Amino acid sequence: MLNSAAEQCDWDSIVDTNKWTKAERRLSGTWIRKMDSPRSETRIVAGHTNKSRKKTTFPHIEKAIADAVDLKDLPAGWDDAGAQPIQAKTWERAVTALRGAAEFVWARHDIELPAPTIGPCPDGSIDLYWSAGSITLLLNIQSETGSTSDFYGRKPNLEIKGPFNPDSADFSFLYWLFS
Repeated sequence: MLNSAAEQCDWDSIVDTNKWTKAERRLSGTWIRKMDSPRSETRIVAGHTNKSRKKTTFPHIEKAIADAVDLKDLPAGWDDAGAQPIQAKTWERAVTALRGAAEFVWARHDIELPAPTIGPCPDGSIDLYWSAGSITLLLNIQSETGSTSDFYGRKPNLEIKGPFNPDSADFSFLYWLFS
């Protein structure tokens, strides 16, 4: 395992993961790209986080949020079929989840998550939807704080879905986008 911050940032010190114990593999888990390697070549570096490249604002994400802020003002029955209004707490939960996902992907993969389409659902939840080429990602944010929400992702030869907690900072289920 790497010990010092200097060793953690040494891009040429790629750790041989074949010699790690199961516990070490579980604890490392941060994926980064070696700076001089092609985009498809990914390595695991023990204990590395991309703190030197930490980014907390994404103007394209903030624009998508600003463009969709009117969702909070939708009345009951906004779809002419009895849809529930979007509650302010649901909106805040979706915005927090979107910002958290963008920060997670940037810190772990050095990639800016594109802005999603943000849309209301008849049950009062909010969908965050991405579609680019053959990749689709959908996060459905439920209204109740503390409740689980769902995600669905698809790319060639892979489909993944399940629950997640948008109130946590753990978006590790997004790993499949980069594998």
